[in-house]
Parts: sequence; structure tokens; C-alpha cells
Amino acid sequence: MIASISECPRLLAVLLLSLPVGGCATWRSYDAGPGLSAGQSLPYYLRATREDSSRTVLTAPFVRADTLYGGGDRERIGVPVAEIVHLERQRVNPGRTAALVFGVPAAALGLTYLFVCGSNDCNPGF
Repeated sequence: MIASISECPRLLAVLLLSLPVGGCATWRSYDAGPGLSAGQSLPYYLRATREDSSRTVLTAPFVRADTLYGGGDRERIGVPVAEIVHLERQRVNPGRTAALVFGVPAAALGLTYLFVCGSNDCNPGF
């Protein structure tokens, strides 16, 4: 379905508002030391990659016995420590954050100028 001209500003607004979603954070490798153990302090968000390359994001993770537990999408889930090949933590990316803080408003201003002044003369009438 092709959008009509009257829907373009709405689609543009949705596009600009959806850009910041997840843009400021990235996943960085996390070194848990010699191994995960019970009582170990862990970041609030942790992504575990298993041997089969599947990834699981855990919220408020903790280790009990030989399993890493944490909140999943809707329920508590556990990942056996022996199956984890890589751990990552969520970190703020300063470059992406700056691009979103300054780039999105600049792009919105530029597109607004093109839409408003593209077809007519935009000289101020002082």
C-alpha cells in the first residue's frame, strides 16, 4: 500500500520517533572472571550466548549452583553455566547518543524546511 501525500507527515513523525529506540545502548563483552559463581555481583542486564549461538537476555541475573538465572520476557529463566560461551552487558554508546541528541533534531529541522519551503519562497515578510 502506497501512502498518500496527507499521510507523509505522520509517517515522517513515526520514523523520526522510532530512530532513538535502542540507539544509545550497545552490547559489550563482559568478563565474569575465572567463572560464574554464586553471590557474584553481575550487571542488571546480561546477554548470554550459548553453544548453539542462541542468545538470552537476563534481567537482574544471579547464579545458583551451576545455572545463571534472570528475568526473561515474561518469566524467570535459567541458562546452565556450562552452555554459556559468551557474556555481554549493555553499555551506553556515547557516539550514538550524541548522534541521536543532535542528529535527529537537525534532520527533523532540515526535513521540515524542505517540506515547508521546498515548493514556495520562504523569505520572511518583515
